[in-house]
Amino acid sequence: MPSVTIPARTGDYVALKSGQRLKLINLHGTQVIDFWAFVFPSTTSTTGSDSTSTTSFIRSSSSTEVTGVTTSQPATPFPFVTGIQYFAASRTRSILSKLIPGTKDVLYTNKSVPLFTLLEDTTSGVHDTLFGCCDRFRMHNLGHPDFEHASCAENMHLALRRAAAQGVFRPGSISDEWTPDPLNVFMNVPITTSLDRESGGGRIECIPPESKAGEYIVLRAEIDCVAVMSACPNDLIVGVNAGKCLSVEYEPLPPHYYVSTVFLSASGDDYSTEADPAIAHFEFLHKSAWDTPHTPGIGRVKMSSPKRRIETDVMKLMMSDYEVTLVNDNMQEFYVIFKGPTETPFAEGKWKVHVELPDQYPYKSPSIGFVNKIFHPNIDEGSGSVCLDVINQTWSPMFDMINIFEVFLPQLLRYPNPTDPLNGEAAALLMREPRSYDARVKEYIAQYATNIHDDADEDEGETDGELSEVEDFNSDGEDEPAGAMEDV
Repeated sequence: MPSVTIPARTGDYVALKSGQRLKLINLHGTQVIDFWAFVFPSTTSTTGSDSTSTTSFIRSSSSTEVTGVTTSQPATPFPFVTGIQYFAASRTRSILSKLIPGTKDVLYTNKSVPLFTLLEDTTSGVHDTLFGCCDRFRMHNLGHPDFEHASCAENMHLALRRAAAQGVFRPGSISDEWTPDPLNVFMNVPITTSLDRESGGGRIECIPPESKAGEYIVLRAEIDCVAVMSACPNDLIVGVNAGKCLSVEYEPLPPHYYVSTVFLSASGDDYSTEADPAIAHFEFLHKSAWDTPHTPGIGRVKMSSPKRRIETDVMKLMMSDYEVTLVNDNMQEFYVIFKGPTETPFAEGKWKVHVELPDQYPYKSPSIGFVNKIFHPNIDEGSGSVCLDVINQTWSPMFDMINIFEVFLPQLLRYPNPTDPLNGEAAALLMREPRSYDARVKEYIAQYATNIHDDADEDEGETDGELSEVEDFNSDGEDEPAGAMEDV
């Protein structure tokens, strides 16, 4: 993936899978990047630590110590919904026992879960974990006449709003009245006095960054997360960005890719190579695995080929709350019963969605189509094909079937886009008479999406082959097949 420019004074986000790397580039040498990362319950990977499932800081054995007080939690506790973790600068400092992480150091969440490993740093190693990010209140405190100065805190929350709108996580998961301390990449904050009281108590000062144009760091995600970056807009403290706010770049990097798997021979002293006919994705085991003796015949790299990925994703879907029916016991073609999201006019509906996974999945996207009818501006009433921008524009191997049915499709039904419709009648009605649109949606549910199995069987033959299909991950701009997903 090519590098992405973050314009001066703005921010951006990127969703990362465990093992994926992220490169943060200082284009001009003097611009600070405020960096955060969040782990959402729907994007948490299995890491071998129950810290990803344990939410409260109070032990279960201590919950009865305060009598007469309920231990139940509010539905949306401040500052975020239960289960979310985030990069914690203070926790990272305490675990590393130093102020600035260096190459091979780990960045930790607020629950001490490894979040990133700093793989590479071409700078002199000067970054900062002490300064809180700038916000509109701090800017006013620094002398700005009102509260309308751009800030990193605002950039973080705006980037998270865009991520939520794109279906990366549930909107409203994080309060916009709270901002965690960032990793200030490229920022230069030396301690200028001794720690004793007479010397100044360890005073700190922000001075211009030491980094040079084009220098960068590379982080490897150790858990699925959403990274957020801000090209710091602080021009009131001259040392932050050397007095001038400029653009920066970031680049998501894939894990290592190989074309064959290496095995030790039975004797343990010769190697043989077994080529994988599919487009295989390999990822090195941790370095400690390389430093220990290997059993003959056991591979030194672990395989995640398209075939295995298909099996993993479908099994995960089948073990979830969704009803999945395989076609002729084929994991590459199946039906999923999809329920309308709550608090929408679609809430009482059930739809049978036909899914086909290509041989190149997840590098090529799945094809999906609604079998029974649905009244929606971005879903073709006849074919069931879907106009879904978030998948069509940003599909990558990081996404799986759970993302589609738990995030992307519910978000499509919650937030229809009538400006570029597949169903013109639904789009016009939504814009002209929203209440009449809601009523028509419910009429279609009563007629087509209540007795799901009976209705779907009647229409099934008409919809096969007319599925929505996202462009290939490495699309070369060729025409999409009939019924393909369209841009909204």
